[in-house]
Amino acid sequence: MVSDLLRIPTGRNWLEIPETMVQDIITPQEAGTLPGLFQKRVQRTPDRPAYRSYDSLNGIWTDNTWMEMASQVTRWERALHTEKLRPGDRVAIMARNSRFWVMFDQAAMALGLVVVPIYTEDRGDNVVYILEHSGVKLLVIGGPLQWERLTGKLKNVRNLKRIVSIAECPECDNKKLLHLEPWLDAGTDVHKHPILSPGDLASIVYTSGTTGRPKGVMLSHRNMLSNVYSCSQSGLADNKKNYLSFLPLSHTFERTVGYYLPIMLGAVVAHTRSIQDLPEDLLMVKPEGLISVPRIFERVYA
Repeated sequence: MVSDLLRIPTGRNWLEIPETMVQDIITPQEAGTLPGLFQKRVQRTPDRPAYRSYDSLNGIWTDNTWMEMASQVTRWERALHTEKLRPGDRVAIMARNSRFWVMFDQAAMALGLVVVPIYTEDRGDNVVYILEHSGVKLLVIGGPLQWERLTGKLKNVRNLKRIVSIAECPECDNKKLLHLEPWLDAGTDVHKHPILSPGDLASIVYTSGTTGRPKGVMLSHRNMLSNVYSCSQSGLADNKKNYLSFLPLSHTFERTVGYYLPIMLGAVVAHTRSIQDLPEDLLMVKPEGLISVPRIFERVYA
């Protein structure tokens, strides 16, 4: 019904958006920062499904609610706090899309840390350059595949104090490396969180560029929230859809539209198991929204 739609001006035209969707959107003013956005979402819809992951042991997809995610984020905060990191310190993640990526990102930013995302398949020398150039003190890796790219290359990364592997990695022979669960279990309480501002640095994203070394782009909470909110006003996404995330979260496009936007809207996100499993995951998850680039759609419709 027309009465259930709100008309929002967009340049010379008007965009009609369901009123229930507008009421559920968390604005940048309400959120303040990216961890503020996550916390507001948890408060608003604690029992609603947030993320969907594949349980390989039982062969099924399982849901985590926003409250369950918040509980896990707290565990990550405690573990990061134990490393004696200070607001403004750089921490990096080199892992495939998963709820663990989200937990790390939210926990790090809540402590005022600056997140440096790294492509899982980047060359070892590029990764070492990024770690050294940004002054990363802690690195989270997905597991053996990422470790293989870094073996023997980290000794000259001066500031790196800790490496955490999400998956078990028996071959990861480094005194700085801990596996995820023991590291999380050793966390200590965070008695006081830093006061964050929208203008604070949230992330440094390195681009490949056309020549030379990767270039770091510094993004504030305000920068990223503004982009997310603009996407929310497009009318192309809403909280009634479930989305399948497969583009790397290390890329700003997926991080903005496939991660932060669903938080702003209150939508459900499933993380694909791998690019190879994408066709099967599409059939199993049956997403109503898919964030992609033209190349993928060209292959699908070829």
